[in-house]
Amino acid sequence: MAEKAVIVSFLLMMFMLFGLTMAKTYVVGDSAGWTSNKQVDYKRWSVSKHFEIGDVLLFEFNPNKDNIVLVTKKDFEACNGYPFGTPSLGKERFPLDSEGQLYFICSVPGHCKAGQKLEITVHSAASPAMAPTPSTTNKLSPSDSASNGSLLLSSSFCFSFVLPAFSLYLVA
Repeated sequence: MAEKAVIVSFLLMMFMLFGLTMAKTYVVGDSAGWTSNKQVDYKRWSVSKHFEIGDVLLFEFNPNKDNIVLVTKKDFEACNGYPFGTPSLGKERFPLDSEGQLYFICSVPGHCKAGQKLEITVHSAASPAMAPTPSTTNKLSPSDSASNGSLLLSSSFCFSFVLPAFSLYLVA
């Protein structure tokens, strides 16, 4: 019986590691980060990436100069957005948990119009070659996002704690 529990534990741990290695964290703007100083063409940056469910966007910025707001397509196009939540420390994580379009802007006056805005397409991890159709709706709304610099728990992150605990339970 103990031998079976060890095998099950090993398989669960391998599943967990496989799941964690599949997700990617993208630092928005790469080494330049999220900035209004025109060092990064965020449209060009985003089209060079393939975002999938389970991936994470990491926005790194100077919180005294910039912010990040998840907005609707209409507000993205008009550069309308208002900060919400608690003040940021300059590192914002946005887990990508559903497929479709996401829109981000800096709501500091003039920054969005100067190009500090980002549109991404999140693809299903099961079929990366298939892009979402225009009718695809995104379940993530601006009020659901991380605006306080805290780590939001994605499914991969949760598995990294649940599976080892379950494995220990089986072994005991």
